[in-house]
Amino acid sequence: MLPRHELDQKTHAPEVLTSDYMRDERSFERYFAAPETKVLHPLPHASGDVDPVTISFYDEEGIKSGNLGERPAGLLRQA
Repeated sequence: MLPRHELDQKTHAPEVLTSDYMRDERSFERYFAAPETKVLHPLPHASGDVDPVTISFYDEEGIKSGNLGERPAGLLRQA
């Protein structure tokens, strides 16, 4: 573990993981300016499919349906 004085020097901006829809809308960038917040977007899809962040939340077996298991977590890691 780092000493307290080193921890204070290594503070990072909060990170927000968004969907490809939010990337296109640029909503987070309008309201949360860098460097205070770092906005993370999923990688673009060559196939045009729905991004893994959206699937992990809104799929029938997603987080919004109460599933906190491996599938949604794996999709978020993939993003």
